[in-house]
Amino acid sequence: RVGARRLDQHWYQQSRSSRTDVLARTIELHPAAPFRSRFTYNNSMYLAAGELAASISGKSWDELVKDRLFVPLGMNSSSTRSLDLTTAANRALGHTVVEGKLSSEAPTDIDNCGPATSIVSNAHDMARWVQWQLSAGRSEGDPLLPKAIHQEMHTPQIVVTPTTQLAKMFPDKHTL
Repeated sequence: RVGARRLDQHWYQQSRSSRTDVLARTIELHPAAPFRSRFTYNNSMYLAAGELAASISGKSWDELVKDRLFVPLGMNSSSTRSLDLTTAANRALGHTVVEGKLSSEAPTDIDNCGPATSIVSNAHDMARWVQWQLSAGRSEGDPLLPKAIHQEMHTPQIVVTPTTQLAKMFPDKHTL
């Protein structure tokens, strides 16, 4: 609820920019709403949260996710690098029509906004993630997070009013 306008072009169209550069450009976004007044989705704020976690932990966000989630949950095929799709043996790619023919699209490098955009996974690994969520944050009996934090993850944080597009999609609430 920082009020920042959603403008994905400042990171998506400049995929060669570093995460630091993307965050620096975020200051240029004009507010869509006053601070903490209403929900506005913004990928850059997820990037900021991921980079904050990295700074606090002393590891990159990519290392932090691997060490704290992927490895303990046995998500051995998951990655935080979008271009890992280029070397994966079994992968799904986007498709588009080119000159009347269906053609696969190469993966896009969106790692400069990684904490918001670039977890690459598969059905098996995502099932491990769902099992973890349904087991109150425990993996093989051991908690990966304190119970209170796991409960907070499942607690609605912002009630979206019916005047927004998101509220039309999720009429009761949207948990962020």
